[in-house]
Amino acid sequence: MKKWWVVLWFLLAAAVLGTGCGQQELEEQEDTLTPVTVEPVIMGDVMIADSLTGTLVASEEIMVVPEMSGEILQVHVSVGDEIRAGQTLVTLNKRDLEIQASQAQAAVASAQIQYANAKETYERYQRLYEEGAIAFQQVDSARVQYESIRDGTLRQARSSLEQIQNMIGNAIVTAPMTGVIGSLDARAGQLASPGAPLATIIDIDTLDARFSLSESQINQVSLGQSIGVIVRAVSEEPFDGVVTRISPQADPRTREFFVDLSIENGDRRLRAGMTASVQLSQQDIRDALVVSEDAIRYSAQEDYLYVVRDGVARRVTVEVLLSDGLRSAVRGDLQEGDPVIVLGMERVTDGTPIQIVGQED
Repeated sequence: MKKWWVVLWFLLAAAVLGTGCGQQELEEQEDTLTPVTVEPVIMGDVMIADSLTGTLVASEEIMVVPEMSGEILQVHVSVGDEIRAGQTLVTLNKRDLEIQASQAQAAVASAQIQYANAKETYERYQRLYEEGAIAFQQVDSARVQYESIRDGTLRQARSSLEQIQNMIGNAIVTAPMTGVIGSLDARAGQLASPGAPLATIIDIDTLDARFSLSESQINQVSLGQSIGVIVRAVSEEPFDGVVTRISPQADPRTREFFVDLSIENGDRRLRAGMTASVQLSQQDIRDALVVSEDAIRYSAQEDYLYVVRDGVARRVTVEVLLSDGLRSAVRGDLQEGDPVIVLGMERVTDGTPIQIVGQED
């Protein structure tokens, strides 16, 4: 019985020692691997560009100015209202004009009576002269009186009435275009005058992104060119912009040129006054092998990086085609998807066993 317990004790001890030795071997093996972080090689574009900041402005803006002076009776719109061409914006007091119109109509009626009498007298005198009943001087005097009333009194009375009627029409201030009320300076009781705008109407279905370019940048754009415009207040994705205006000469104060890019704004997400930005390309490489700039080591002899292959680091010589400071387009013995070391490469050489960390299996 005693021998059986001794045998069992030896078997348990051997099992514990065997397990400990296996664990130790695994730990020693892991200690020989160098931990690194990798990023894959991708196919992409690298661009060196100037970042420009500008402002969104209305593509069209019209100031609404009254054509007559008068007290404002009613304002029919508010800032931000969408309006159509011909819509009433402001009504001015036309009471005095209506009184003047009544007086002018009475003057026209009186002149028409005078004209009718003078015409009848002239025609009657012509008949009497033809019959030999009166002298030519009387006919000529009637003619002068008739023409004076026709071309003077009556015409002037009609012109005065027409002017007053036009002024009455001007008492209704209407929108000259379809758009949005951008600003409004009109209140009931306020005195309107032809020299003071009452409102501005802007077209925001299409906006312009306006930028200032230096003389070294202006030749990098052309009319009709498409450029992505970022408006971060609305979206990180660029809006399609088309160059529609390039100033022919520089601003004499700043020595810069104005450039407008037209942007469609049918959904009204963009608003005039928002900040816009563009990347103006100076140099680019497209559809190239792209790696993180942190992966590249530069030396006097050659530029290189390390790629993980079969669990070890392999040094690969590369030619850097273009770098934007964060990413580099390269040429070398690489393929899309190859894991290149970006952290920990100072601890590796060609053939070093690697343990990739910082990513899920």
